[in-house]
Amino acid sequence: MYDPRHESAYWVRFVVGLISGIILTQLIPINLDAVAQAAGDEVDTGPSSEAAIRITLALIGGFSADLMYRILNRLVEAVQSLLSPSALRDPNLDREAVRTQFQREQQQHMQTLSRELNQLQQQLLAQDAITPQEVQRLLGRFSDQLHNKD
Repeated sequence: MYDPRHESAYWVRFVVGLISGIILTQLIPINLDAVAQAAGDEVDTGPSSEAAIRITLALIGGFSADLMYRILNRLVEAVQSLLSPSALRDPNLDREAVRTQFQREQQQHMQTLSRELNQLQQQLLAQDAITPQEVQRLLGRFSDQLHNKD
């Protein structure tokens, strides 16, 4: 439905359709003699037939302006990627990211381990199987061993 507020968009689509139709007729070579020989028929290969095919291609191009735009845009991106070198990543940034990730995982592991040790301490003290001083001594030794490995 026609909306006067979008009139400029309609004109832009019309012009883009015309341009894409022209591009399509210029990109696709038309050789009616080869088509006639392949078909084995006697086909009129005069200028009027070629003009009719070009007009049909232009109409198809006009209705597929969005498709033509995407195709041409991809072509431009492909040529740009060939001409401009890709940016190399800085190895120091990668190394720093790995180091940060390792430290984060190490902290999470230590927190989990500490939580589990506290639960174990609570269970041992609840059962009266070991004295609180013995639990503290064992945890101290374990903690010293963990800090010495870092």
